[in-house]
Amino acid sequence: MIKLILRLAIAGGLSLILSTLDVNVDRDINQTLLAVLGIVFSISMSLLVSFNLSQVLNKKIRNSIREAISHSAKMLVIDFLVSSAVFVITAMPDITIKNIAALKFDYRVFGMCVIVISLLYEVYNFKRIHQLNIDIEERILEEKSRRQ
Repeated sequence: MIKLILRLAIAGGLSLILSTLDVNVDRDINQTLLAVLGIVFSISMSLLVSFNLSQVLNKKIRNSIREAISHSAKMLVIDFLVSSAVFVITAMPDITIKNIAALKFDYRVFGMCVIVISLLYEVYNFKRIHQLNIDIEERILEEKSRRQ
């Protein structure tokens, strides 16, 4: 949860900088980014759900992997829900640019930053999940070859 708050803070800081530099974000950009995020999210979740731990014989290791998978799934869902909520809020037509001292804050730029950072987070997790699956398969094959 702390990582999520950190990502939101980074998105806030980045959006302050980009808004002050007069970067404009169209609603369609955020919509497209959220669609891509949804695709990456669904692929990552399908990888998590399809883990086959039946050949991991050590119960302690199997339970540890299951807990890690469950935690990863929960964090991916929370991250996607936060990005979706930010998108909905920033898609409202009455939201405008706010001036904070010499800085500007554009909600749509903030939405874009949140979604892009979330997309990077989910791609990173996708790679980690995929690598974990490969590592488990390799370890199982090593154990089988030792027993033969």
